[in-house]
Amino acid sequence: MKRHSGVEKGVLLLAALFMMVGFYLIIYPQDMVIIHPGTSGYKSGAGSSYGEHVSPNASRVYGVLSLLLGSGIGWAVLTKRYD
Repeated sequence: MKRHSGVEKGVLLLAALFMMVGFYLIIYPQDMVIIHPGTSGYKSGAGSSYGEHVSPNASRVYGVLSLLLGSGIGWAVLTKRYD
């Protein structure tokens, strides 16, 4: 059994976080607003950032995407081949 480096452990923690958020959004879908950056990024008071309303059904879609992303990241770290 191989040992994982600190970076790999951190990435696995990030993957677990994505998966937990995904499960939460699937089980408890939220009616929410997602902020998108405008032309100048997330700088306060600059640019034209806008909010997107997300319905509970769309929230479940974001949850599934988050779950798949976390699973893919975790799989990539755990199956990394050392040649």
